[in-house]
Amino acid sequence: MISHHPDIGWLQAFAAGELPTSLALAVALHLEACPACQQQVHDHEAWLARNSWHADSKTPLVADLPTEQWDAIFESIVTQPESLAAPPQPAPPQLQWQGQSLTLPRALRHLTIPPWQRIGKIGRARLALDGAGPERTSLLAIAPGTAIPEHSHPGYEVTVVLAGGIEDQGAHLGAGEFLLWEGAASHAPRSAEGCFCLTVMAAPLRFTRGWARLLNGCSDLLYLAIRTAPGDRHPVTNVPVVPRSTARQ
Repeated sequence: MISHHPDIGWLQAFAAGELPTSLALAVALHLEACPACQQQVHDHEAWLARNSWHADSKTPLVADLPTEQWDAIFESIVTQPESLAAPPQPAPPQLQWQGQSLTLPRALRHLTIPPWQRIGKIGRARLALDGAGPERTSLLAIAPGTAIPEHSHPGYEVTVVLAGGIEDQGAHLGAGEFLLWEGAASHAPRSAEGCFCLTVMAAPLRFTRGWARLLNGCSDLLYLAIRTAPGDRHPVTNVPVVPRSTARQ
């Protein structure tokens, strides 16, 4: 059962189309695994639809169509073939990393996934989603038995677990979990079984303990190394203000 979800502010911004592309992708991936959040988005979309019409709107309602147009619509419906054969669907694409396999969720299937960049026991594929904002969006493949040194996030980091699982602060987090980290709080996730996840980072992470602190300069370079293609131009200020923890009790 999923225990970490986007805050209601994120879900409402997603329904209204107000999130940057990278964060909208993260929410969409969570929604594929979470019927409860799907329902909240559906309810807010319905609310937006009901409130999109104003008394002074000059756009005619469907009920205001002339009779001849209603007749044409009805005729086009009743003359449709009784059944249409669905085209054959290709097998969902898969990603491979060190013996692990991920069937791509629907929200990722229209994207071009670049080759993995190997960083120790972690594979990273940077996605070309982000534009003027600071976000960097990546798919991560984490080999079984991998521990990530303790670190904090000067900006924010959103992680959505796609397959497998990670252990963080005493909790096992499986597919569909939506995690938000920001500010001075530090953590040291590890994965005993291996996992695939999507991450959105707004700043380089900062290692906070031991020898790993020597890697902070490299962290900056890795964050800045690949500028993604211009696309989404939403500023980062569109991100809803949400609490650090997204766990539901």
